Amino acid sequence: MQQDTGIWPTQAVVILMDGTKPCCYAVLDFKDAAVRLFEADQFNNLALYVNLKKKPDREDWRTVESVRSDSWRDNLTYIPSREVRQVEVRHLKKKR
Repeated sequence: MQQDTGIWPTQAVVILMDGTKPCCYAVLDFKDAAVRLFEADQFNNLALYVNLKKKPDREDWRTVESVRSDSWRDNLTYIPSREVRQVEVRHLKKKR
């Protein structure tokens, strides 16, 4: 996975093999976090801040309350590439 430096991700949804959808609804809310935004390593393993989650058998999105806390700070979710079916990213063009 490569990132175009001319765009800025604003939302990321990962669709897992089992149909679960972890989501970082507002990526820019985490611009001050230790690991910035939405990251993929050279093996396409993903790291993102999950603040919404949807199970395949449910219509509603569940809020993940523990993504940010005063005591633990930001809780990053690691997703191995073998569990990823699809990644959907919304983005804005960077102003030049």
